[in-house]
Order: sequence, then C-alpha cells, then structure tokens
Amino acid sequence: MRFYYENCMGDSGYFTERKDNIVNAIYSAWNIEAILYIAEKIKDNKKKEKITLIFSPHEDNEVNNELLKPYGLYMVDGERYRELHWIKDRSLARSPNNWSELKLLN
Repeated sequence: MRFYYENCMGDSGYFTERKDNIVNAIYSAWNIEAILYIAEKIKDNKKKEKITLIFSPHEDNEVNNELLKPYGLYMVDGERYRELHWIKDRSLARSPNNWSELKLLN
C-alpha cells in the first residue's frame, strides 16, 4: 500500500508498506505526530490520486476508531500510551513502546 503523511512541522511525503503491515504504517506516522492517508492512483487518470484519511494523532479515540474500523482496528487508552487493537479478537496490534521495524519519516 502507498501512504501519504504530513505533520504540523512541515514534514510530508510518501512511503509504501505491505498491506498486512498497516499497523507499522500507523505507528511510523504517529512517531512524528503525522496525519496518515492511504494514497491510491485513480485508474482513469494516473497523474491524480485519491487520498483517504486513516489516522490522525490529534484526534480522540472515537474519531480515530471510525477511521480505523474498515481496517479492522480500534484505539484505546492504555496504562501509559494509546494502543491499537484488532477488532476481531481485541488483541493488541503492536506494543505501543516497540519502535523496531518502523519507517523513519521526516
């Protein structure tokens, strides 16, 4: 999948991540407090893209849960950090303080 991110410090750009690693993409953007979108080429016009908001670190859990629902994820407040969980079995999608395997965006 192709992602687009931007934050209030002026950092923005594109990166790719396997579809099954959407959690890593979210945490990579979250690491720099960036809003994350999925960027898809429009089939009829390869120069234009459709971007779909999937995560905003500035929004509350309720808003993010609506954005994340189509991807099988939801967000809750953990003991120290907000956490992503899988809807299907309520399991933790990724440890919130595990930063290995994330893309360094800036």
